[in-house]
Amino acid sequence: REITEKYKDLTERYPASHLEEKGTVPAELLEELKKIGFFGLNIPEEYGGVGLSIRQYLKVVEVLSGRDLALALISLAHLSIGCKVIVLFGTAAQKEKYLIPAATGEMIFSYALTEPKIGSDAKHIETWATLSDDGRYYILNGQKTYITNANYAGGLTVFAQLDRDKPGFMGAFIVETGWDGVKIGRDMEKMGLKASSTAAIKFKDVRVPVENLLGQPGDGFKIAMTILNYGRVALGAGSVGALHQSMLDMEKQSA
Repeated sequence: REITEKYKDLTERYPASHLEEKGTVPAELLEELKKIGFFGLNIPEEYGGVGLSIRQYLKVVEVLSGRDLALALISLAHLSIGCKVIVLFGTAAQKEKYLIPAATGEMIFSYALTEPKIGSDAKHIETWATLSDDGRYYILNGQKTYITNANYAGGLTVFAQLDRDKPGFMGAFIVETGWDGVKIGRDMEKMGLKASSTAAIKFKDVRVPVENLLGQPGDGFKIAMTILNYGRVALGAGSVGALHQSMLDMEKQSA
Protein backbone atom coordinates (compact mmCIF):
# COMPACT_ATOMS: atom_id res chain seq x y z
CA ARG A 1 0.00 0.00 0.00
CA GLU A 2 2.85 2.36 0.77
CA ILE A 3 4.35 1.83 -2.68
CA THR A 4 1.04 2.19 -4.51
CA GLU A 5 0.15 5.36 -2.59
CA LYS A 6 3.48 6.95 -3.48
CA TYR A 7 2.97 5.87 -7.10
CA LYS A 8 -0.47 7.50 -7.12
CA ASP A 9 1.09 10.73 -5.87
CA LEU A 10 3.64 10.62 -8.68
CA THR A 11 0.98 10.01 -11.34
CA GLU A 12 -0.87 13.09 -10.08
CA ARG A 13 2.30 15.17 -10.43
CA TYR A 14 3.09 13.55 -13.80
CA PRO A 15 -0.32 12.79 -15.39
CA ALA A 16 -0.53 10.02 -17.99
CA SER A 17 -1.77 12.50 -20.58
CA HIS A 18 1.35 14.63 -20.06
CA LEU A 19 3.68 11.63 -20.46
CA GLU A 20 1.81 10.49 -23.58
CA GLU A 21 2.22 13.94 -25.09
CA LYS A 22 5.96 13.91 -24.32
CA GLY A 23 6.33 10.31 -25.50
CA THR A 24 8.88 9.51 -22.80
CA VAL A 25 9.43 9.41 -19.06
CA PRO A 26 11.56 12.34 -17.83
CA ALA A 27 14.73 11.52 -15.93
CA GLU A 28 13.46 13.18 -12.74
CA LEU A 29 10.39 10.91 -12.69
CA LEU A 30 12.56 7.81 -13.17
CA GLU A 31 14.59 8.94 -10.16
CA GLU A 32 11.42 9.32 -8.09
CA LEU A 33 10.27 5.84 -9.17
CA LYS A 34 13.57 4.37 -8.05
CA LYS A 35 13.09 5.82 -4.58
CA ILE A 36 9.70 4.16 -4.00
CA GLY A 37 10.88 0.63 -4.89
CA PHE A 38 9.23 0.60 -8.32
CA PHE A 39 12.07 -1.42 -9.86
CA GLY A 40 12.57 -3.95 -7.08
CA LEU A 41 9.05 -5.12 -6.27
CA ASN A 42 9.58 -8.88 -6.68
CA ILE A 43 13.38 -9.01 -6.42
CA PRO A 44 14.47 -10.82 -3.21
CA GLU A 45 15.27 -8.61 -0.26
CA GLU A 46 18.81 -10.01 -0.03
CA TYR A 47 19.58 -8.14 -3.28
CA GLY A 48 17.91 -4.92 -2.19
CA GLY A 49 14.45 -5.65 -3.58
CA VAL A 50 11.06 -5.37 -1.88
CA GLY A 51 10.64 -9.16 -1.96
CA LEU A 52 6.92 -9.33 -2.74
CA SER A 53 5.32 -12.75 -3.26
CA ILE A 54 3.81 -13.37 -6.70
CA ARG A 55 0.32 -12.71 -5.30
CA GLN A 56 1.39 -9.42 -3.73
CA TYR A 57 3.31 -8.43 -6.85
CA LEU A 58 0.36 -9.06 -9.19
CA LYS A 59 -1.90 -7.00 -6.96
CA VAL A 60 0.56 -4.11 -7.08
CA VAL A 61 0.84 -4.44 -10.89
CA GLU A 62 -2.96 -4.22 -11.10
CA VAL A 63 -3.02 -0.99 -9.10
CA LEU A 64 -0.07 0.59 -10.94
CA SER A 65 -1.56 -0.23 -14.35
CA GLY A 66 -4.87 1.31 -13.43
CA ARG A 67 -3.17 4.63 -12.81
CA ASP A 68 -0.90 4.65 -15.89
CA LEU A 69 -0.36 1.49 -17.94
CA ALA A 70 2.50 2.93 -19.99
CA LEU A 71 4.42 3.81 -16.85
CA ALA A 72 3.59 0.48 -15.20
CA LEU A 73 4.93 -1.39 -18.25
CA ILE A 74 8.43 -0.13 -17.51
CA SER A 75 8.42 -1.96 -14.20
CA LEU A 76 6.46 -4.93 -15.55
CA ALA A 77 8.87 -5.61 -18.44
CA HIS A 78 11.87 -5.04 -16.18
CA LEU A 79 10.72 -7.37 -13.40
CA SER A 80 8.44 -9.98 -14.97
CA ILE A 81 10.62 -10.85 -17.96
CA GLY A 82 13.77 -8.70 -18.08
CA CYS A 83 15.58 -9.66 -14.90
CA LYS A 84 13.25 -12.48 -13.82
CA VAL A 85 15.60 -14.74 -15.79
CA ILE A 86 18.41 -13.87 -13.40
CA VAL A 87 16.21 -14.45 -10.35
CA LEU A 88 15.23 -17.93 -11.54
CA PHE A 89 18.26 -19.12 -13.50
CA GLY A 90 21.18 -16.89 -12.52
CA THR A 91 24.28 -18.03 -10.66
CA ALA A 92 25.16 -16.51 -7.29
CA ALA A 93 27.70 -14.26 -9.02
CA GLN A 94 25.20 -13.15 -11.69
CA LYS A 95 22.60 -12.33 -9.07
CA GLU A 96 25.09 -10.36 -7.00
CA LYS A 97 26.32 -8.40 -10.00
CA TYR A 98 23.01 -7.62 -11.70
CA LEU A 99 20.07 -7.94 -9.29
CA ILE A 100 21.39 -5.30 -6.90
CA PRO A 101 21.45 -2.51 -9.54
CA ALA A 102 18.21 -3.91 -11.02
CA ALA A 103 16.43 -3.59 -7.68
CA THR A 104 17.41 0.07 -7.31
CA GLY A 105 16.59 0.90 -10.93
CA GLU A 106 20.18 1.83 -11.70
CA MET A 107 20.09 -0.91 -14.35
CA ILE A 108 16.67 -1.32 -15.96
CA PHE A 109 16.27 -4.58 -17.89
CA SER A 110 14.66 -5.60 -21.18
CA TYR A 111 13.81 -9.02 -22.58
CA ALA A 112 15.15 -9.44 -26.13
CA LEU A 113 13.62 -12.43 -27.93
CA THR A 114 11.35 -11.17 -30.75
CA GLU A 115 12.89 -10.69 -34.20
CA PRO A 116 11.79 -8.98 -37.45
CA LYS A 117 11.43 -12.18 -39.51
CA ILE A 118 10.23 -14.43 -36.71
CA GLY A 119 6.76 -14.21 -35.19
CA SER A 120 5.88 -16.56 -32.35
CA ASP A 121 8.21 -19.29 -33.64
CA ALA A 122 10.93 -18.47 -31.13
CA LYS A 123 12.72 -21.76 -31.73
CA HIS A 124 13.86 -20.45 -35.14
CA ILE A 125 15.24 -17.03 -34.21
CA GLU A 126 18.15 -15.88 -36.38
CA THR A 127 20.38 -14.19 -33.80
CA TRP A 128 23.55 -16.26 -33.32
CA ALA A 129 26.16 -16.60 -30.61
CA THR A 130 29.47 -18.26 -31.45
CA LEU A 131 32.09 -19.21 -28.88
CA SER A 132 35.39 -17.36 -29.42
CA ASP A 133 38.55 -19.33 -30.20
CA ASP A 134 39.92 -18.71 -26.71
CA GLY A 135 36.64 -19.79 -25.07
CA ARG A 136 36.29 -16.56 -23.10
CA TYR A 137 33.44 -14.91 -25.03
CA TYR A 138 30.36 -15.58 -27.08
CA ILE A 139 30.30 -13.41 -30.21
CA LEU A 140 26.73 -12.18 -30.64
CA ASN A 141 25.22 -11.09 -33.98
CA GLY A 142 21.61 -10.42 -34.93
CA GLN A 143 18.63 -8.15 -34.52
CA LYS A 144 15.66 -7.93 -32.17
CA THR A 145 12.52 -5.85 -32.51
CA TYR A 146 9.53 -4.59 -30.49
CA ILE A 147 11.69 -4.65 -27.36
CA THR A 148 9.95 -3.00 -24.40
CA ASN A 149 12.18 -0.72 -22.28
CA ALA A 150 14.85 -0.70 -25.02
CA ASN A 151 15.81 2.95 -24.58
CA TYR A 152 15.55 2.87 -20.79
CA ALA A 153 17.58 -0.31 -20.43
CA GLY A 154 21.09 -0.80 -19.12
CA GLY A 155 20.77 -4.58 -19.26
CA LEU A 156 19.19 -7.07 -21.66
CA THR A 157 18.29 -10.73 -21.49
CA VAL A 158 19.14 -11.85 -25.03
CA PHE A 159 18.37 -15.18 -26.69
CA ALA A 160 20.47 -16.59 -29.52
CA GLN A 161 21.02 -19.82 -31.43
CA LEU A 162 24.18 -21.77 -30.59
CA ASP A 163 24.14 -24.57 -33.20
CA ARG A 164 23.11 -24.05 -36.83
CA ASP A 165 22.21 -27.74 -37.15
CA LYS A 166 19.95 -27.72 -34.07
CA PRO A 167 17.23 -25.01 -34.19
CA GLY A 168 16.19 -24.26 -30.65
CA PHE A 169 19.55 -25.15 -29.13
CA MET A 170 19.82 -21.66 -27.73
CA GLY A 171 21.63 -19.62 -25.15
CA ALA A 172 20.24 -16.96 -22.81
CA PHE A 173 22.70 -14.14 -22.14
CA ILE A 174 22.96 -11.09 -19.93
CA VAL A 175 24.06 -8.25 -22.21
CA GLU A 176 24.81 -4.68 -21.15
CA THR A 177 23.58 -1.97 -23.51
CA GLY A 178 26.80 0.02 -23.13
CA TRP A 179 28.96 -2.71 -24.68
CA ASP A 180 30.56 -2.24 -28.09
CA GLY A 181 28.37 -3.50 -30.91
CA VAL A 182 25.02 -2.97 -29.17
CA LYS A 183 22.90 -0.44 -31.06
CA ILE A 184 19.42 0.55 -29.91
CA GLY A 185 17.11 2.19 -32.43
CA ARG A 186 14.71 5.07 -31.99
CA ASP A 187 11.43 4.42 -30.22
CA MET A 188 8.73 3.20 -32.57
CA GLU A 189 5.66 5.33 -33.11
CA LYS A 190 2.60 3.84 -31.42
CA MET A 191 -1.08 4.72 -31.13
CA GLY A 192 -0.81 4.76 -27.35
CA LEU A 193 1.45 3.78 -24.45
CA LYS A 194 3.97 6.21 -25.90
CA ALA A 195 5.82 6.70 -22.63
CA SER A 196 6.72 3.01 -22.77
CA SER A 197 9.89 2.62 -24.86
CA THR A 198 9.60 0.13 -27.74
CA ALA A 199 12.51 -0.18 -30.18
CA ALA A 200 14.69 -2.47 -32.29
CA ILE A 201 18.15 -3.57 -31.13
CA LYS A 202 21.07 -4.69 -33.29
CA PHE A 203 24.06 -6.75 -32.19
CA LYS A 204 27.26 -6.61 -34.23
CA ASP A 205 30.14 -8.79 -33.00
CA VAL A 206 29.21 -8.16 -29.36
CA ARG A 207 31.66 -9.91 -27.02
CA VAL A 208 29.61 -11.48 -24.23
CA PRO A 209 31.71 -13.01 -21.41
CA VAL A 210 31.02 -16.73 -20.98
CA GLU A 211 30.10 -16.06 -17.36
CA ASN A 212 27.08 -14.09 -18.65
CA LEU A 213 25.46 -17.23 -20.07
CA LEU A 214 22.35 -18.10 -18.04
CA GLY A 215 21.98 -21.80 -17.40
CA GLN A 216 23.76 -24.25 -19.68
CA PRO A 217 24.32 -24.09 -23.45
CA GLY A 218 21.07 -25.21 -25.06
CA ASP A 219 18.85 -24.12 -22.14
CA GLY A 220 17.84 -20.86 -23.82
CA PHE A 221 14.55 -21.96 -25.38
CA LYS A 222 13.31 -23.57 -22.15
CA ILE A 223 14.32 -20.47 -20.21
CA ALA A 224 12.58 -18.15 -22.70
CA MET A 225 9.29 -20.06 -22.51
CA THR A 226 9.40 -20.24 -18.71
CA ILE A 227 9.91 -16.48 -18.40
CA LEU A 228 7.13 -15.66 -20.87
CA ASN A 229 4.67 -17.40 -18.53
CA TYR A 230 5.55 -14.90 -15.81
CA GLY A 231 5.18 -12.03 -18.26
CA ARG A 232 1.75 -13.18 -19.40
CA VAL A 233 0.44 -13.48 -15.84
CA ALA A 234 1.69 -9.97 -15.00
CA LEU A 235 0.26 -8.53 -18.22
CA GLY A 236 -3.08 -10.11 -17.30
CA ALA A 237 -2.98 -8.37 -13.92
CA GLY A 238 -2.09 -5.10 -15.64
CA SER A 239 -4.99 -5.49 -18.07
CA VAL A 240 -7.42 -6.05 -15.18
CA GLY A 241 -6.18 -2.87 -13.53
CA ALA A 242 -6.52 -0.82 -16.72
CA LEU A 243 -10.01 -2.22 -17.39
CA HIS A 244 -11.16 -1.51 -13.84
CA GLN A 245 -9.98 2.09 -14.10
CA SER A 246 -11.72 2.50 -17.47
CA MET A 247 -14.99 1.30 -15.93
CA LEU A 248 -14.63 3.79 -13.07
CA ASP A 249 -13.96 6.61 -15.55
CA MET A 250 -17.06 5.65 -17.56
CA GLU A 251 -19.19 5.66 -14.41
CA LYS A 252 -17.94 9.14 -13.52
CA GLN A 253 -18.73 10.43 -17.01
CA SER A 254 -22.23 8.96 -17.00
CA ALA A 255 -22.91 10.45 -13.57
